[in-house]
Amino acid sequence: MKFIFVKYLVPVVLLISTVFIMLGHYMHYEIGGDEPFSIYIAQYSICEIFQELIKGNNPPLFEILLHYWEKLFGIGENAVRSVTIVINVVALSLIYTLLNKRFSIFIAAVAVLSICLSSFFLSYMFEVRAYGLLMLFGILSTTALLGYCKNSKSVNILLLTISNILMVYTHYFGWFYIGAQVLWIFLRLVKSKEYKDIKHLLFSYVGVFISFLPIVLAFITSMSTSVSNGNWMLPLRDLGNFYGAILLLSNHSLVLYASILFVVHLLVFRMLYTKRLNKVYTIGMMIGTIFFFIVGISVFFPLPVIWRFTQSYLSLIVFCFYIVGLGVYYFRVTTRFSAKDLFLLNFLIFILGMFIISIWIPLYAEKYLSNCIPWFYIILVLSISSALKPRNSKIFIVLLVVSLGVTSSYKVDKKMDFGSIAEVLTSKHASASETAIVLSPYYHDKAFLYHYDRSLFSLTDVEFYDTRRKNKVFYDTELESIQSFKSVYWVTSKDEQVFLLGASSELLYDKGGVKLYLLN
Repeated sequence: MKFIFVKYLVPVVLLISTVFIMLGHYMHYEIGGDEPFSIYIAQYSICEIFQELIKGNNPPLFEILLHYWEKLFGIGENAVRSVTIVINVVALSLIYTLLNKRFSIFIAAVAVLSICLSSFFLSYMFEVRAYGLLMLFGILSTTALLGYCKNSKSVNILLLTISNILMVYTHYFGWFYIGAQVLWIFLRLVKSKEYKDIKHLLFSYVGVFISFLPIVLAFITSMSTSVSNGNWMLPLRDLGNFYGAILLLSNHSLVLYASILFVVHLLVFRMLYTKRLNKVYTIGMMIGTIFFFIVGISVFFPLPVIWRFTQSYLSLIVFCFYIVGLGVYYFRVTTRFSAKDLFLLNFLIFILGMFIISIWIPLYAEKYLSNCIPWFYIILVLSISSALKPRNSKIFIVLLVVSLGVTSSYKVDKKMDFGSIAEVLTSKHASASETAIVLSPYYHDKAFLYHYDRSLFSLTDVEFYDTRRKNKVFYDTELESIQSFKSVYWVTSKDEQVFLLGASSELLYDKGGVKLYLLN
């Protein structure tokens, strides 16, 4: 009876709890940011979706899925947001199943709860963008790879191949997952010396690469454009950016951040102390671990010497050497590479890969790091569980979940509040106000129109959202789009108009109070 209760009731209660957490978050923020772009593009035909997205930074799979979803349910907020809820419920169910089979129900339950209570997870995985779908296929391919290494069944190699193909057609960052898998397979082979199953794995990854060839040119073009012209982000110059990501994963709670840093560095130090290698090597790694722990907690104390160091390129070089040294150390003291090591590589390849690449090509943005989230909490829970005695580890893990629950927040301040802005502009426009109104999103005209007039956002026929159509929309509704900061100076002479400023970062990051002056 107890077995049936644990086996069936726990996952049901967990599922209901996670859905309520998701719905609670969903109700606290509106469609915004890049979401209207995906919602709009998904209204195109399949061929046009492919043609439009292949010119940019995203493969088309998510928008193709969203295309059929919108055909069934429309483009309303509830309709488009529900697809991300379904994706995340499936992804979390896969995580629970994977951890339950390989570890325990307790580990599976607390890991899923930890992920759901992460403000970082709630902020980005529910966007109507490709990040949640990428996570789903990443978890599916990880499960398939571990399954194949356990029983060598052909169904697992087929699932691995298909999920990896779908993953790289969802987002180019899917290659980080594949990189982690290939590295794990290589390290596992070096340690075990068993090569009997390598042929099928090799065929699988070659098949993924061949399937990617139709869009490989677009991928290369996108990357070369980012290298030559840059993008909206700046290259990394500060080691503090890495610790900033850990703070995000700590729900922006300094207490939880310090606790997680302490636990992580303590586990590393414990490995160095209990599994010693060359004396100089071990002491060097210990000193590095203590030093970077001090760097991490320097937010609590005035340490100007540390701060100056972290703002230099030297800090990035030293940090990279430390990580490589720690990785080599771990490889030498590890007898075999298990599922936990694959989870760890999924996290490290994502966060460190983006961190190192962003020194030259800016990729280190919050939303791009969102696929680190599940693996971070899984590794944290597993590490605590293996490092402490069972009773103590459970107490510690429960405290972690409670801390995440207390610090979890639905507040999302990463987007402009287009719904409120649209209401204000509509009321002023309706009252024929003589005040010129300037709205200043950065290339977010679609987000504004989604809330200002959904009928203008909706496509009734196949038509690209080009400059001509956009200008016609603004003309028909007495809205005028201003494309430069200088244009603001003649805006105030206009009457009974609402103006959308769509290209000026000077007003987006306005320090002179121009927006406030015009809106008053």
